Amino acid sequence: MWEWGITQPYAPPHGPPRTSPAQVAGIAGVSALVGGVNSFFVVAIKSDQIGWWRWLTASVPEAQPPVGVLKAVAAGYGQGFLLKSDGTVLGFGGGNGFGSLGDGTTVYRDEPAPVVDLAGITQVASGNWHG
Repeated sequence: MWEWGITQPYAPPHGPPRTSPAQVAGIAGVSALVGGVNSFFVVAIKSDQIGWWRWLTASVPEAQPPVGVLKAVAAGYGQGFLLKSDGTVLGFGGGNGFGSLGDGTTVYRDEPAPVVDLAGITQVASGNWHG
């Protein structure tokens, strides 16, 4: 995976703008990648469809525990969503102040939690303060 362009001081990868592509350390075999609003949140799926990474405020990707076979990812302003191959959706992150994760709460979720009342989903997307 490669990156370039401007970064925020609190968003990965810390540092000055990159005017040419540079390889991201610690991540390989990506099959899907999505960046949230203003790049505050980035999520990637490994090519094996089971492993995944996320960047919150770290300068390197953080490997996450498997949650099942993943089909797609989405990211918004501080929240992320994982679409599993069985059609269920998991939400996680800090952008839940308005119930953006769809889990019936407004609390921060470090671990992915099911979005309630969804089944048979084939695609997933996220925006600024909504899933």
